[in-house]
Amino acid sequence: MNNNHDVNKGLSVGALNSLTQAEWKVLLLIAADSPNSEIAQVLSIEIKSVRNYRTRIGDKLCMKGYFVLGAVARRHRDQLNKLYTDWYKAS
Repeated sequence: MNNNHDVNKGLSVGALNSLTQAEWKVLLLIAADSPNSEIAQVLSIEIKSVRNYRTRIGDKLCMKGYFVLGAVARRHRDQLNKLYTDWYKAS
């Protein structure tokens, strides 16, 4: 199956707004190309929890597949970091 269409799609601000702050932290680490083991260590959670977060994030952003979510997050890393800062660091 070719996922190029999914990889090339953009991110909806509305969908991003549905993410919890914990999901955002995982998404930003995915965007930084961190492996699941590193994400788990940085956030002090189990690797299984990282996998669950990835699944929930993918569902909310309508992206299926480990590699699709990673590719899209990396492509939009700067925008994701800016949105996170605007939404969570301003308070």
